[in-house]
Amino acid sequence: MVYHEVLFALLGHPGSIVCEAEDESNKGYVVNKHAKFLADSEKELLTRIAAIGYNYSVINSFIKDVQQNMEEEKPKDANHKGLYLRAFVSGLNEMLDVYRSTVLRVEQALIEDPGLSLTYLLSEAADFEILFPYVKTLIQDIGKLKSHGCQMLDLVSKHSCSGISVVQYALEKVLGRMNIVLYSQVSAWMIYGILSDPHGEFFISPRQRRVEERQLTGGTSHQRMSGKHHEDQLFELNLRMKPGILSAVMLEKILFCGVAMRVLMQPNTRPEDRPEAEQIGRFNGQMKAISKEGSFHRNKFESLVDEVHQYLSKRLWRLVVERARLPLHFKALKDYFLLARGDLYQAFIENTRGLLSLPASDTAEHDVNEPFRRAALLSYADEDEMFARTRLVIGTLQEQEKVQGDKGEQGEEEGLDKLRMAYDMEWPLSTLLFTPEVMKQYNILFSFLLRVKRAQAELQFAWHQTQSGRYGRAISSVLHKASSSGRHMVNLWTVRAEMAFLVNNLLYYLQCDVLDAQFEIARNVIRSSDDFETIRAAHVTFLERISSDCLTRNKLAWQTVNILLKIALNFARRMSQWKTVEKGIVSSAESRQKFTLGEAGVGGAEGNGGVGIGGLSYLGCPITVNGELNVITNFSEEDREVTVYKPLKTSVSGDMEPCAEDLIGARYSIEAPSVTGEELSEIRLRFQRNALLLFTVLKTSQAHTTPVLSQLLLRMDYNGFFEQSKAKWQQTT
Repeated sequence: MVYHEVLFALLGHPGSIVCEAEDESNKGYVVNKHAKFLADSEKELLTRIAAIGYNYSVINSFIKDVQQNMEEEKPKDANHKGLYLRAFVSGLNEMLDVYRSTVLRVEQALIEDPGLSLTYLLSEAADFEILFPYVKTLIQDIGKLKSHGCQMLDLVSKHSCSGISVVQYALEKVLGRMNIVLYSQVSAWMIYGILSDPHGEFFISPRQRRVEERQLTGGTSHQRMSGKHHEDQLFELNLRMKPGILSAVMLEKILFCGVAMRVLMQPNTRPEDRPEAEQIGRFNGQMKAISKEGSFHRNKFESLVDEVHQYLSKRLWRLVVERARLPLHFKALKDYFLLARGDLYQAFIENTRGLLSLPASDTAEHDVNEPFRRAALLSYADEDEMFARTRLVIGTLQEQEKVQGDKGEQGEEEGLDKLRMAYDMEWPLSTLLFTPEVMKQYNILFSFLLRVKRAQAELQFAWHQTQSGRYGRAISSVLHKASSSGRHMVNLWTVRAEMAFLVNNLLYYLQCDVLDAQFEIARNVIRSSDDFETIRAAHVTFLERISSDCLTRNKLAWQTVNILLKIALNFARRMSQWKTVEKGIVSSAESRQKFTLGEAGVGGAEGNGGVGIGGLSYLGCPITVNGELNVITNFSEEDREVTVYKPLKTSVSGDMEPCAEDLIGARYSIEAPSVTGEELSEIRLRFQRNALLLFTVLKTSQAHTTPVLSQLLLRMDYNGFFEQSKAKWQQTT
């Protein structure tokens, strides 16, 4: 009677002698305290046997719950569903089958020899007395940690490393069952390009392209022919499901193999470019052979992955380089994203100077693309077939490239700062090489380089306006005069020259030392390689190096450069603008070149007596008389007599041969630089302070970056100006 009840308890059915514990906080099977006929030694043996039975019942209940949950259409617990969990439960069931066979064998032995003791029964179940607590703890950890999919592989592997041979052997068999699922998923993805993952358990997962990614990568005719699947769906590594037995490099290779296979098996891929059926069958046979070995053989698995990876890489090379014309698209990225076509962007900036200094509007995208196309006509970029694939969009990306510095220094973001370049990349380059993440990095560089180019163009325009532009050579011709306005104009030119020196050297460094040099290295690799993986690695290196050398990875340098560009842009814009400081009527005229201005208040409400120039003389200032522009070459503050650069041709009376008297009563207005002396001193101080900070940051970080940075430092400080300024600054502080 006792033996039969003990056998039932071992199979999870307590009775009167081995019963369930009354204490709910301490669940388990215990020996009935009213069984007085049992000796203490027998109670101790029965307690150990009861613990085995209870652990068995916990494991068996878990298996039944999972199996029932999987059969339901709407499972109660989403974590109790999945291929890996099913394999785990299957392995546990096999383990319990061995246990149940052991109990059956013990029962037969007891029938044949009723004299066998409890010690014999316990000795037969001794392995399970050790094993079951580990398995129960493993099940509890799975529920506690909510382990799912490939995460379970690491958890089971961790528990198998207990140092106890029984536990290790049993859990390795369970792990072998789960590895079969891993092999199957890897094989389906890597060899056939099929993602067999109905429960989100694999370390590769699909994701839908975000709206801004579709906007920036566009969609070529090839992509539209291939269907929505490859236009809107991408694949990425799900690192939460990364199994510890596979390295990150191996995961990248598996991801690449699946994406490559999906590309090569597309309907629009030529038959000669697709993998041979015999080769695919051979790879599949090798994977099946590895999966049958039970335990995970890392070397064999990685060797097979490397073999498939190398084979597909060579297949893709022809498709990418010859069919998709990778060299042409790579050059187009340099021309349009990295501003290699400087003539195009010079014309574009000139055509949009007023438009893009304003905040973005609802029609901004259309407004910028029209002048962009006109600029292409002026620069012959429209003859490039790749130009038709480009278009400008207003920034819908998350502004990660935005400067993180002081808003007061930078001011508000302008329209041009929000511009991004969209490019219709030819299939399958957008899937394999120029993914949305990669194009986002290109757009960060595009926005930065355009900002530098714009600063250079605006500073050149400011020089043109005051030297050989609207006011001719008249202003510079009178600056030899020792006047306050002349000195102010010289100071303006000096500050502009300092800014232009830094901006020009920065742009030369970016375009020549960084972009041109790295582009040639990458292009030579593309020309000489015969497999896609080499090309991909060369492009990754290219993008990494130019991002680093363009200072985007150095946060402080990046912030400082953008602040300097913002200061230069604002100054150049204000330097190009002139404000009206006086309006009035000419009171008398000695000649067509020499006349007297009306006193303060002359001209009614329009006169202001020259109080708006901030104490500067009118010498060298532009003056407009009846719509005719000239420049003041001499000015007497006592009698307000003015001499202009060249004789005026205007005539109030309309005579064919104008005389001096015709100027009397003519309306005039005098203009002066919009930047005052105090503002100029403040701007110069801010610019020099930030320029010195940039030099110091670059000098400090030079040892941690590429050697090409020394070229920029040499050009910036060729005469030791910044080193001397740094020493003076340290002495004063």
